[in-house]
Amino acid sequence: MWEYDATFDTWIQKTSCPVARSGGICFVINNKGYVGGGFDTVANVADFWEYTPATDSWAQKATIPAPQFIDAGAFAIGNYGYVTCGEDSTASTYHAELWQYNPALNQWVTKTPFPSLARDEVAAFSIGNKGYIGWGGRDGWPLFSDLWEYAPDSAQSVSVNEITDYNIATTVYPNPFTTTTTISFEKQLHNATIVITNQLGQCVQTPPPYFQAGGKGVVVDMTGKAPGIYFYEVKENKNSVAKGKLEVE
Repeated sequence: MWEYDATFDTWIQKTSCPVARSGGICFVINNKGYVGGGFDTVANVADFWEYTPATDSWAQKATIPAPQFIDAGAFAIGNYGYVTCGEDSTASTYHAELWQYNPALNQWVTKTPFPSLARDEVAAFSIGNKGYIGWGGRDGWPLFSDLWEYAPDSAQSVSVNEITDYNIATTVYPNPFTTTTTISFEKQLHNATIVITNQLGQCVQTPPPYFQAGGKGVVVDMTGKAPGIYFYEVKENKNSVAKGKLEVE
């Protein structure tokens, strides 16, 4: 395990992954790394590990509930990780199931499968609140050139990175949450106000315009509010500059 320091262009060795493997999956959620699956030179493995940079330590998490994730595709959207495609080398079969990992619950659940032909060695990445899977093949042949976009279901699409269609990008963390969350902005705001509404458009809260970090964030306290989806709108000098969703659990 190696850490790259871009500032000084140096590499620093860190604590090794507890189990060596090839063809595994990895993604990052909330500044923690996740590694698992693959092949350990003897058989498919389904163990799954969380790496915490602050303590340079590994913790074992819930086993991946499918053995086929060799040369699979993995990406993260907000608070969740996703894994799909891959090969079960012991049976020479390919898969298209999509699994979602929730680190808060340490739990795997199935989602809508990859809609095209099952395969391995795929390319996978996320942009904003959507994931992308494509290309790949079946051990190199045949090769595929299709690319697919994955949009999470409505219950999970409210995520850490909420990119709006307005002037600035916002980040909500944590989201979902139970009492408080922080809405941060990509740039400093002046003379800004924020309004929280429910799904009926009724105002349920107007947080005071005391922004943190030099006008780049505000804490929203939803203590006592019913669980569900809420919406926020940020205005600067009476002009709407950002909108997004909040999910109270």
